[in-house]
Amino acid sequence: DLVESVKNLPAGQFSLQLYATRDTKKVVKEANPFQGCGPQHALIAGRPDWEHILSEALDRCYADRGDSVGVFFCGSPAISSSLHRIAQKLNSEHYYATGGRSQCRLLVHKENF
Repeated sequence: DLVESVKNLPAGQFSLQLYATRDTKKVVKEANPFQGCGPQHALIAGRPDWEHILSEALDRCYADRGDSVGVFFCGSPAISSSLHRIAQKLNSEHYYATGGRSQCRLLVHKENF
């Protein structure tokens, strides 16, 4: 259902990147359900570079004159702490880099399923 709904989303308004850290060769090469869904949706082998990903999202938000980027996370408390710490750092750096003109913020939400 997720793959089918991703195909119908407007390009640029939503992106989905899933990171596989186990059996990555099998998952990405043999069973990548997002193949052909467009560049904004992907199944990626390995761990994410959170700082790079969140920094790019914040820059896009600023360029589009947005006010926030919501990050929803379900997983380990250690990773959640890391995400919150990175978001605080990038929010501060972005605020000072724009001379206080930007109100864009990264908002990290911990989900529990």
